Amino acid sequence: MKFTLPLMVLITAALLSGCSDDGGTPTPPETGTVVVTISPEGLVVSWTLNGPDAFIASGRRDTVLTERAVGDYTMTWGELPGYFEPPIAAQNLSAGETVTFHGTYVLDPTATGSVAIDVSPDVLHPSWVLKILTGGGLHDAAGMGDATIDDLPPGPLTVDWQPIPDFIEPHGGQFDYELASAEELTVSGAYTPRPPLDIQMVRVEAGTFVMGSPEWELGYAPPFDTPIRPDEEAPQHEVTLTRALLVSTYEITQGQYLGVVGSNPSTFDGTVNRPVETVSWLQACQFCNALSASEGLDLAYDIVGAAVGWNQNAEGYRMPTEAEWEYLCRGERPDAFAHGPITVLGEGQNPESDPVLERLGWYWSNSGGPFIGSTMPVGSKLPNAYGLFDMHGNVAEWCWDRYGATYYAASPETDPDGPAVGNRRVLRGGSYASYANGCRSASRVGLDPSVGVGSVGIRVVRWAETVSAEKPRDVK
Repeated sequence: MKFTLPLMVLITAALLSGCSDDGGTPTPPETGTVVVTISPEGLVVSWTLNGPDAFIASGRRDTVLTERAVGDYTMTWGELPGYFEPPIAAQNLSAGETVTFHGTYVLDPTATGSVAIDVSPDVLHPSWVLKILTGGGLHDAAGMGDATIDDLPPGPLTVDWQPIPDFIEPHGGQFDYELASAEELTVSGAYTPRPPLDIQMVRVEAGTFVMGSPEWELGYAPPFDTPIRPDEEAPQHEVTLTRALLVSTYEITQGQYLGVVGSNPSTFDGTVNRPVETVSWLQACQFCNALSASEGLDLAYDIVGAAVGWNQNAEGYRMPTEAEWEYLCRGERPDAFAHGPITVLGEGQNPESDPVLERLGWYWSNSGGPFIGSTMPVGSKLPNAYGLFDMHGNVAEWCWDRYGATYYAASPETDPDGPAVGNRRVLRGGSYASYANGCRSASRVGLDPSVGVGSVGIRVVRWAETVSAEKPRDVK
């Protein structure tokens, strides 16, 4: 089909006219964007934006408002104590454009104040954190010991104090203050010496439990191919303990050891409520006898030089047997820890923490490890079901038994007290320098009884008086 030139012109004009009527040519947008920014960066302060068609928006931080109707907008900035607020601002928003309302707050030098941190005793240099609620954290500060912080806006503030072993931190560790306009506020951080703990005992009834660990429990770590538990924790076997015990609630502290023996062998000395350590097995026996003598109790140990015999009928203090220790540690739980199973081995230079052990004990991951870590005040983690603290970690604890790697295969079912011969004595519980797997209820190692190590301490037990109609526990 052929078209004449005039007809083609008419068709083209009609097409062009149709495209225009149908919106083929883009229509300019009738909205724009409003940006709200505040300085100094991070400042938290209220603002209110008014716009066309009775539009109102409010906020406290930087904001981007999209698809806003074109027209006139007005910004009103909120007041902030200690600052000059920006003036009211007005801008016109055109279609497809972006307008920015920027509010710059300036400190009022006549309103700002200062906070002086005054720590006592002067020999202490604890760290602290000063949190200024006005200003959204812009004026927060941290330091150690005495200090003065200037140019602070008036308003509420909080001081957090670092815990220090053997001291009670000021105001329970945190306190709220109010800084007035142009005030010089002095915050007193008076640390009070924590009184030494008495030796507290908790009664634990007799019972039956399964000693050792299942083969699948995380124990070894690479380079071993399979992370199963060590062979010396096998086989699992049922053990019955026939007599109730009184057990020290905490590991024996340095203050308690010093009060009984008159000396303190500890590596981390000068902290009365940290566990005593660097104490040999023989020194542990001597401590038990000295403690018994101080209370007029029959001595549990007959000590002649380095030879020690145990009088099992004596009512005095002693170390637990290995079976007693594991029974006490488990607190009626069959898991690796007294609050649940182990989930990570915690090996390596940057060991991963175990969430269950974190609540129960001090070990490599939360104490700094064997090189820069240390013991912690006893009782600063959660207790087990028997009310015993630090059964996992802090310091490993001496037991009465000689160490035997294969002893479980021949161990008596009732009241076992270890092999008859052996050059090492049993340590249980792991320490601040141990990985998570070394703090398990079933973990066991042996150490020369004449050696004192900075990660090894004592927990004492003694026989409890028999209660009529007492029913032994059956812990599986």
